Amino acid sequence: MPEGDTLHLLANKLAPVVGSEVVAVVLPRSDQPTRGLPGRKLDAVFARGKNLVFSLGGPAILVHLKMTGSVRLAPAPWRGPLAQLSLAIEVPGRVVVALRAPTVKVFSARGLAEQLARLGPDPIADDFDADEAVRRLRARSETALAIALTDQAAIAGIGNEWKSELLFDQRLDPFARVAEFTDAELGALVRRASEVMRATVASGRFERVMRRPGPPLAVYDRAGQPCLDCGGRVIMERQGRSGENPRSTYYCHHCQPRRS
Repeated sequence: MPEGDTLHLLANKLAPVVGSEVVAVVLPRSDQPTRGLPGRKLDAVFARGKNLVFSLGGPAILVHLKMTGSVRLAPAPWRGPLAQLSLAIEVPGRVVVALRAPTVKVFSARGLAEQLARLGPDPIADDFDADEAVRRLRARSETALAIALTDQAAIAGIGNEWKSELLFDQRLDPFARVAEFTDAELGALVRRASEVMRATVASGRFERVMRRPGPPLAVYDRAGQPCLDCGGRVIMERQGRSGENPRSTYYCHHCQPRRS
């Protein structure tokens, strides 16, 4: 699933169509009304956490790609596979298409504000509030830190990859409860998340968390391989709340010793 920095980069790539008049909006997998959207101006495309938002001067369309979706800019009219089409926003000469996107919803301005208010602070946003992110993590005191860090209502945009890399970088136990960490530790964690995720968006490519030369990823997707710092073995374990699909967490048990 694309993480927050990927969605911010995608929003930047769609900047050429911002300011264009909308010619047509097609939602082939939805019965939501689109009447009134053509003729409006596409006044902004932005990301909030793992969500991509197309603002149409009041109404807005929110897209969540999850594991299967993609968004691209193509020449108009769209001549690709209609069976995969989830959204098409046509502007003069070009069309923004979302393919295989599980979530595409039209919101009023008020509805969008309410939807985004459910999300935690976005580490990449200019107004990122690290103290609020720590407060929201602290409110999940009995939750394992790795699970709390990927709770989009606590912090918006962090997924399995960044979670594992950031916790390794800060030498924090992914399985310990949030209550077992100090405010200083949680503050350093979320500020580091903001630093490296913003760097990725600024450079246009993934910025590794590691502060020295080495592979792009320190632990993620490296199960069974040697830790780049201590030489121990990187481990992958599944984590998740009861009733949820477990998520993969990669860590080094020497560099990230258990707290309990």
